[in-house]
Amino acid sequence: MATKQDIFIEKVKDGAIAGWYAGKILPSVTIAQACLESGWGISELATKANNLFGIKAKDDWKGESYTVRTAEYDKNNKQFFINAAFRKYDSWKESLIDHAKFFHEGWREAHYSTHGVIGQTDYKKACRGLQNAGYATSKIYADQLMGLIEMYKLYKYDDVIKESEVKGMKI
Repeated sequence: MATKQDIFIEKVKDGAIAGWYAGKILPSVTIAQACLESGWGISELATKANNLFGIKAKDDWKGESYTVRTAEYDKNNKQFFINAAFRKYDSWKESLIDHAKFFHEGWREAHYSTHGVIGQTDYKKACRGLQNAGYATSKIYADQLMGLIEMYKLYKYDDVIKESEVKGMKI
């Protein structure tokens, strides 16, 4: 019998694989971020705003937003709470597509490329790159992502990408 985690992964995996071709973000990392950031699709942001990744609606965002109380961490890893506006989407698919595009918007492309996130084929390096680039304020963000990738064997979706590129195929 499939668990809620298996069902969630099944729902987002195709969008995560498509994200590799749209923005060169590893599927395993995309899926792990969606799991962690959305609480397996049941967070308030995931259910009310279809935002699987906790992507905030900064000044450059032209779409709708949804404001929610969220935890942040200071430089000493002390938790505090703020009200923040997050991007709002019509569907999870739209959230998955925007996730891949997010890393290529304006200054972010050079920033995330420099930190080894865009185009990275090693999920551990990509996870560390996300943390070092400041994607999340948690000091254990990379470890959390890697733990999910390993526990649920999400790296198998990276293997699909690598195999298709070796054969010269596109999914």
